[in-house]
Amino acid sequence: VEGTPVLGSTSLLREYVFSQPVDMVVFAMPPDQVPGAHELMEAAVELGLRVVVVPDVYLPRMGYELDAPEVALETFAGLPVAAISTVRQSWVYLATKRAADVVVSAVALALLAPVLAVLAALIKLTSPGGPVFFRWHVVGKNKKPFVGYKFRTMSPDAEQRKAELLPQNEMDGPVFKMKRDPRITPLGRWLRRWSLDELPQL
Repeated sequence: VEGTPVLGSTSLLREYVFSQPVDMVVFAMPPDQVPGAHELMEAAVELGLRVVVVPDVYLPRMGYELDAPEVALETFAGLPVAAISTVRQSWVYLATKRAADVVVSAVALALLAPVLAVLAALIKLTSPGGPVFFRWHVVGKNKKPFVGYKFRTMSPDAEQRKAELLPQNEMDGPVFKMKRDPRITPLGRWLRRWSLDELPQL
């Protein structure tokens, strides 16, 4: 429509936001003209997404009061809108939270640096031939992926050995899990027991 790709009707909304990285859902027409608009709004808000309603005068009809704590009056694409979100979006809050994250992580890393160095050396000594850190893909906010880091707790050939162990998988679906996974090194088992393998996530 006028150069904008159309994905489908609103019946696809739930499926789409569950399967794609979405930040915001915008109702660009009066919500009372959208089938099931209130339920769709609630589903998006429960997922932590922002819901923007254009124009905002239709919001009370959907069961939201303009002075409710989860509703903020804003400007979107040059239009006055009402934004609904359970996550606070003020720049002061976001800046404060980000500063706290950075400061706490930096202090923790500085204090734990000797421990991290010793653990890294032990991993290299007890399981040579592989990296110290294990890179894994994490699904973050609104399903946006990023790379996370842990201390490696498995043998360097763990991925190659996975195929032969698949019949012993104790989980359904794509997740692989064994109580006594032979690929885990003795040091790795100890690191996992005390969650020390998680420290690099700082």
